[in-house]
Amino acid sequence: MNVPVMQSPWDLPWEVVHHVPDWWSHLSAGPSASAWEAVMMLVATIMTAGAALRVLLGAMVGALMTRRRAPASPPRVLAREYCSHGELQVEVVDRRSHAPPFRSVEQPAQPEVTPVQPVVTGPLDIPAHRFMIRVLGPVDLVDQHGVPVSVVRAKSLELLAWLALHRPVCSRDAARAALWVRDVSDASFANVVSGARRALVMHSGDPDTEWLGRPQSERLALAPGIVTDVAVFETLVSRARRARSVERVNEFRNAMALVRGAPFEASAYRWADDEARTSSLTLAIVDAARDWAETALAAGDPVTVLEATSAGLRVLPGHEELVALRLRAHHCAGDVAALRAEWVACQRAVAGDPWQSGPAPWLTDLAESLLCRTA
Repeated sequence: MNVPVMQSPWDLPWEVVHHVPDWWSHLSAGPSASAWEAVMMLVATIMTAGAALRVLLGAMVGALMTRRRAPASPPRVLAREYCSHGELQVEVVDRRSHAPPFRSVEQPAQPEVTPVQPVVTGPLDIPAHRFMIRVLGPVDLVDQHGVPVSVVRAKSLELLAWLALHRPVCSRDAARAALWVRDVSDASFANVVSGARRALVMHSGDPDTEWLGRPQSERLALAPGIVTDVAVFETLVSRARRARSVERVNEFRNAMALVRGAPFEASAYRWADDEARTSSLTLAIVDAARDWAETALAAGDPVTVLEATSAGLRVLPGHEELVALRLRAHHCAGDVAALRAEWVACQRAVAGDPWQSGPAPWLTDLAESLLCRTA
């Protein structure tokens, strides 16, 4: 005789009932090995049934303890009574559906999910472009990824810079008059135009796009996919001046990131000086650096003041307003040694300039006042 095999806790009671007649017949036959075996089988089955019932009861209690009740609905209002002027006096509420959820087992707290903010770096208002002609520093031509474009002829690069800065009217005769002191032959001019077009086509791999007009036509128009760093710089500076004070510093930083040096650096473009374009761009950069530094100084950030003024002084060394901002930044930081060193360096720079007799009186008064305060 074998102990019945239980497939589930629910099967055991029926198996016990089913085998009770067999066990009783063995016991009634008298004392024998078979009868004692039946007794032992009965005892083992009853013990197994008790263990199974304990497991079953434990599972049921655990399910009751850990189950979560669905979120309760708001309490149902059975009746409201209002006074004569409309104020609520009595409100009868059925709170049977608003009982707090039953939870005896402490549930682990769910971690808060912080939404990931997109990380944006660099200037934000650069329009979609294929090429950028950069003149805020050494003149060059780069693609949309900042990779330099090889332009064999220097005159072809100058032509591209002139055309990009004289939109929308770019006539062939005006370009020839600006780039050459004397009238140039049609063949030489055609070679310059072809060199510029060839550089654009070879780098882009797109011969179907009309990147540059034909030299025989009256107008030499550049494709809209070619932009200048000057246009982007002016857009970013204008946006920075309209921004709130908290965002203005970063907006100016984005704009000044386009400045790599003095405008048209190491380029002897006669037309840039004749049109006062070099000086106007220099003043625009210095004004942006000054506004950036003043914003940072008002926010109590001397480190950014020094960063902004350094960017402006790289373009126009010795600018007195930028020097004054640097003196104020050192005083704000409480760095007396840096304040003295800055003032000494300014005096040496002015002494080495034959066109200046000394620092401006207002700058001298400022430096002495700041040095007296920190003494």
